[in-house]
Amino acid sequence: MSIAAFSQLLHIEVPADTTITNPAFLYSTHGVQRNIFDDKGVANYDNPDIKGPTKMILFLGSYRTFFLIAEPGQTLNAKMTLNKENGRMEPTYEGKNAVLTELVNEMAYYTPNRNVKRTVGPDQKDSVTYEAEMARQATEMARLNEIAARLEDAVEREEHLKAVKEKYLANCISLYLKRDQEENVAPINDLELQQFLAQVNPNDTTIDDDLRSLFLNGKYPIVVNGESDVNEWMNARIDGILKYITNPKIRTDQLTTIAYQVSNATASSLDVDGLWARLKEVGGEEVTAPYQKIIDAKKNTVAGTPCPDFTFTDADSTEHHIKELFGRTLMIDVWATWCGPCKAEIPYIEKLVEAYKDDKRLQFVSISIDQDRQAWLNKIAADKPAWPQYHVAGAAYKALLDAFAITGIPRFIIINPDGTIGSPDAFRPSDEEFNTKIAEFLK
Repeated sequence: MSIAAFSQLLHIEVPADTTITNPAFLYSTHGVQRNIFDDKGVANYDNPDIKGPTKMILFLGSYRTFFLIAEPGQTLNAKMTLNKENGRMEPTYEGKNAVLTELVNEMAYYTPNRNVKRTVGPDQKDSVTYEAEMARQATEMARLNEIAARLEDAVEREEHLKAVKEKYLANCISLYLKRDQEENVAPINDLELQQFLAQVNPNDTTIDDDLRSLFLNGKYPIVVNGESDVNEWMNARIDGILKYITNPKIRTDQLTTIAYQVSNATASSLDVDGLWARLKEVGGEEVTAPYQKIIDAKKNTVAGTPCPDFTFTDADSTEHHIKELFGRTLMIDVWATWCGPCKAEIPYIEKLVEAYKDDKRLQFVSISIDQDRQAWLNKIAADKPAWPQYHVAGAAYKALLDAFAITGIPRFIIINPDGTIGSPDAFRPSDEEFNTKIAEFLK
């Protein structure tokens, strides 16, 4: 490739028709640049706010996403060529950080094959055996090591050689765990897997958290699959942390992650009380305190308990209490205009409101948690929903979220006519069995 030097941080060339069929943009922590290419498929990028080596992301639609390293006072030249046989864009780089950019891109796509199987039949052309995929992982690691070895800075070179090895170990461990799951083998009994785990120090503060997590997964003394008992699985995870993680900070972080999972879990079979007591015992308040409010809220809002009082306002800013709506079964939708999944439920709610309009036992209610009240007002003014719309902000916002331990939306809550809670985390209107499920609350 022969590209003249430019003063820009980045000089990018793509086939001219790429930007026509696939809208392209460039983004980083410094913002998004849209319509960056001219009609010849050339883009030049400069930004005085970039003070050091910065990873930029170039999105070329279905042609793939690329990473580019921009550095003040340097120019990275990138030329993309479309391989018409496989439909992939193939890049070449010149200039400062060309080798690092190549390595970062190759590492991003260094992952295990999803179609790996124990045995592969003649009609499974897209599948590979575990043995073949393991061999490919080793070959890819050798190729990535060759790229990393070309890095001029010694410290940077060693850092990325270490990253390549860790990615190789993570990929291989993932493959063994997948095989163990398929064959109903407890990971701890997989001797080949244990050989890979022996190369990982879970107390090393410099390794990736995903690799540390995979290490712990590989130490399970139980079979882990869709039929595993969730409490046995959770307790085995805690056992593993206590046995293999000796670094105090890492141990606390790992136990805190379990506390987060327990506090936000929705599985009815989960022994929340038992697991929470154990986490307090082995990790102390440092582990459980961040999520204690969620645990308390869930205990206070189980089915059959009185609905906690909370307030909200209508479009005219009139304040209301939830108890004003008692007397019918309430299906409360907690949502926001910026939430895609929330808006995806609206058409289903509209159909249900129409279907149940003559059934006085059921009332749909939507409560927006938009911080931008005007955005909510604009949305309901445009949509003109046929069911009550309310909004919470400030103290009322916090009271609602705290009362029901709401950590994500959309969230649907069912309140019984007598003011007790029917379901603190109910099924969605889009549920195909909605009518059958709601009938249980309308008896």
